[in-house]
Amino acid sequence: GGPNYVRSLGTPLGGRMNPPTVMAAPAADLEALLHTIPQACGDLRAAAQNYRAWWDAYFSVEHDPTGLRFESNVFRYRPLRQVVVRVGTTAAAASGLGALLAARVCGVPAVLSLAPGVDLTPVAGWNACIETEAQLVSRLQTGDVDRLRVFGRISDGLRATTNASHVWVCAEPWSADGRQELRHYLREQSMTQTMHRYGNIAEQQRSTLPSK
Repeated sequence: GGPNYVRSLGTPLGGRMNPPTVMAAPAADLEALLHTIPQACGDLRAAAQNYRAWWDAYFSVEHDPTGLRFESNVFRYRPLRQVVVRVGTTAAAASGLGALLAARVCGVPAVLSLAPGVDLTPVAGWNACIETEAQLVSRLQTGDVDRLRVFGRISDGLRATTNASHVWVCAEPWSADGRQELRHYLREQSMTQTMHRYGNIAEQQRSTLPSK
């Protein structure tokens, strides 16, 4: 099941951050986005720092917990093609900003889709739009979206569309903990390679994704 399997069976409690060993400052483009909203000085700014640190220390690097010399069992994460963050009428627009930050750190194109009636003002300057459910359905049916990150209630009709379009839905509460939140914008990949030939062991190499 991999290191994230057990996490998928439970419901996270929310905002408590679990920082890695070294914290990092948000990149310049994230800083610019954070400055567009006053409340970013608090929870979102801390979350951006935590996300960046988890990306650099864990999600951007390859792992081989088996440690075998004669066989490489690499576990790594790769960015999704596109994520849509949907904020319904029962949630505030600001609740989707943390999800956009996480997607940006992972290098994943993301759009913030707000249901009619949700105030667009707090997310001015972000990649956000007001979108009816019918318009959202049309977006999901293009085949370009890998995941739908939802805040608020999701209708049976929208759920049926995601099932038919093979779009995975994440309706978990937003988390400021990068170890918990960043995995929603990445896909897991595991590769096995034999590292010996007639008893001769080849040198193993690792790759790292660029820092965001």
